[in-house]
Amino acid sequence: MQKRIGVLTTSFPRFEGDFAGSFIDSLLRSMSIDKYRFFVLAPSCSNSKSSEVMNGISVKRFGYFYPKGLQALTYNSGIPANLKNPLSLLQLPLFLFFNLYHSFLLALESDIIWSHWLMPSGFLGALLKKVTKKRHIITIHSDGGFYFLKRLPLLKHLAAFTLNNCDAITVVSSSLRDRLFKLLPENPGFALGDKVHVVKLGVDLTINKPGEKSALRARYGIKTKHVILFVGRLDKIKGLVYLIQAMQEVKDSTLIIAGDGKLKKRLMKFCETLKIPARFAGFVDRASKSDYFCLCDLVVVPSITLPCGRTEGIPVVILEALAHERPVLASDVGGISEVVDDGYNGFLFQEKNPGAIAERINYLLNNGDKLKIMQENALSSSRKFDIRITRKNYEEIIDRIS
Repeated sequence: MQKRIGVLTTSFPRFEGDFAGSFIDSLLRSMSIDKYRFFVLAPSCSNSKSSEVMNGISVKRFGYFYPKGLQALTYNSGIPANLKNPLSLLQLPLFLFFNLYHSFLLALESDIIWSHWLMPSGFLGALLKKVTKKRHIITIHSDGGFYFLKRLPLLKHLAAFTLNNCDAITVVSSSLRDRLFKLLPENPGFALGDKVHVVKLGVDLTINKPGEKSALRARYGIKTKHVILFVGRLDKIKGLVYLIQAMQEVKDSTLIIAGDGKLKKRLMKFCETLKIPARFAGFVDRASKSDYFCLCDLVVVPSITLPCGRTEGIPVVILEALAHERPVLASDVGGISEVVDDGYNGFLFQEKNPGAIAERINYLLNNGDKLKIMQENALSSSRKFDIRITRKNYEEIIDRIS
């Protein structure tokens, strides 16, 4: 008999190919349709459907402000960053109310509640466990929201309440697990260690398409000798400005920037000022993204730690790059060092350091043999992040608590 799993998340694809919450979508699609039936609840936006079935997953999207075009709390840079907008602060109580209302209705029809991110979905899931007595899993993808919890004692206790009222907690990296432990009060009143499982994200390894680079260069009109790729949202935490600065020292190379975001115009102007030959591809679907991975020589992930202490967990783009046989040059922040093995499948560098980025790019581009070895190592290391392994880990956790 299928288990009905209600999935609570503040980020989920709003249309086919959307980056938002795509790692959650990919994970759910990989899991057994014979054993589980998923019902996702996520916020709406102006161009999303209120309800639909995507790849066999039932998705309901709730509104929290009218008109929907003015909803400013979710998507784009994420809730922690969006809260800087006064309109988002105004919308927060409405968001929590409508989210809780629809989450309650979903929980009544579910066997298990699966919350993504500690706040707010994890907290709402904990409340629903208290009321409905349903099993509850929390998956924490990044430390978004930890900043507020660390600084306000009351919120620390809310975090303790949330983690106490779940049956399993999964985190995407060991570093995120360690930060979670530090977040709680000294005596939270329960044993957290037995509940926590490190389950790294996974990708579909069948996406690899080697041997198409020449044809792709012709199709996309690439004239330079080398191609450097960045994939991700165009906002501050991605650190793209430091990669653009580094490209001043990289010759005969095209920088392709695949992604969209609020900083796009500013970054385009910055590239013009520095005379960097960059192509802003905008939003790209899965097929086009795969083309860009195959087209490039290497992928750069220059993520940073924001002044509030917020950083990333493990960006999915790293796993996708490795699966396409592409070395990854990345900042040593968050859980990235748990995936990028410095000198083996890529290089790590100190964040916010354009000189270090340029040095490592030039080293690989000028050492073809080393680049080829790293490409082989990238594909080899990607096998540890096969989504089938991730799926198996989650299925074991779900079955264990059922």
